Amino acid sequence: MAIRLLLLLITLSASRLSAQSGGMNESGQYENEVFNDSIRSITFHPQGLPLSLPVWMLGSGDELLLEFDLLGDYAENYSYTIELCTHDWRPVDELTPFDYIEGYDRDLLNNYEFSYTSLQPYTHYQLRIPNENCRPLIAGNYVLKIFTEDPSEPVIVRKFFVARQLLSIEANIHQSGNIQRQLTHQEVDFKVLHKGMIIANPFQSINAGIIQNGDIDGAHNGLKPAFIQDNVLSFDLSDKNEFQGMKEFRWFDLRSLIHYGERIKLVKTHLGRIHVFVTPDQVRSYKQYFYHEDMNGRFIVHTLDETVTALQAQYAEVHFTLPLRHPFKNGDIYIMGALSEWKARPENRMHWNEKRKAYEGSLYLKQGFYNYLYGFKESDQENVNYETIEGNFFDTENDYTIFIYHRPFGERYDELIAVKTFNTIKGKE
Repeated sequence: MAIRLLLLLITLSASRLSAQSGGMNESGQYENEVFNDSIRSITFHPQGLPLSLPVWMLGSGDELLLEFDLLGDYAENYSYTIELCTHDWRPVDELTPFDYIEGYDRDLLNNYEFSYTSLQPYTHYQLRIPNENCRPLIAGNYVLKIFTEDPSEPVIVRKFFVARQLLSIEANIHQSGNIQRQLTHQEVDFKVLHKGMIIANPFQSINAGIIQNGDIDGAHNGLKPAFIQDNVLSFDLSDKNEFQGMKEFRWFDLRSLIHYGERIKLVKTHLGRIHVFVTPDQVRSYKQYFYHEDMNGRFIVHTLDETVTALQAQYAEVHFTLPLRHPFKNGDIYIMGALSEWKARPENRMHWNEKRKAYEGSLYLKQGFYNYLYGFKESDQENVNYETIEGNFFDTENDYTIFIYHRPFGERYDELIAVKTFNTIKGKE
């Protein structure tokens, strides 16, 4: 009992330290984080485009929409602020909020409503950026912080982008040039065409980043041109531009609890909580790749059972099962995708059930349509690999978004001057 209490205190202490860091990791870089277990179903995207990255074109009439739920039958008094960051998500100490915000540097988040007809009560919050009280003035990387009293102790940290489209980007996505990874990985080579824009010393002033399937924290940042010719910057960087190919995502349709959607095996209520059992999965690493339409790891919150999704959709404990002959001794399996914020955390780790000879895990999710994969993290490795359970294939359909940043000599921040998304199969922006 004493050991369990000690472990709990250590865990809580680590959580507090993370929150007090303001959402920054040990390297001083911001990450998408949530520091309250009662906050769920966070989405942040352009209004009307739920599968898109939170990119706002500077000066446009568009808006970014943040939504989340606070579980329980009460409301918290939240405030928000935005902060400009460098190309690799560090604070910009050389500028004050008055240099990059029109309006207030912090404001109340007073747009919320209480759920109704749902078994799990919750309060639904919405925030639009920009708004009449807060508008970014310059292009670059930003973080949005939701907090109760002190912005240095946020409950939510979310990255977003403010961009200007000053350059053109051309991409060539192909199998890895490394012969050992030729069949499993994808390489994203690209060119930046800057005709009409003078870029002095681009090896110093230009940085690029690549995001795969909306996983912002997993981006490859700080990329430099390989060579320069006329008005073209070429980023042919081999392993620095390389990503696991993965396979098309697994999915389940939780939009209805009355009429079972695709890959829903059973729905039942126990002790006041809804439980949903997804059809048991299989290891796919030995199976050949085949294409099917998916959302590349994202999810959409939606219900077919009621009329107002934001306030009437139910929450359910969603159970996943992966049968195997034997458990792994050198690592753990995680449920990966936007539904777990692409992170290997204790809450999305699978546990071995010796009696059933299967790994099992569960996530508390709001009704919707979800994509996911199983990732394997070896005990001595930092990153998750998809080869062990899913298999990696170079011809898998994936999205890649390329970001170009410019900081001329003497400038105090990295301006985001171009953004473009490419799809490996559809080849469209």
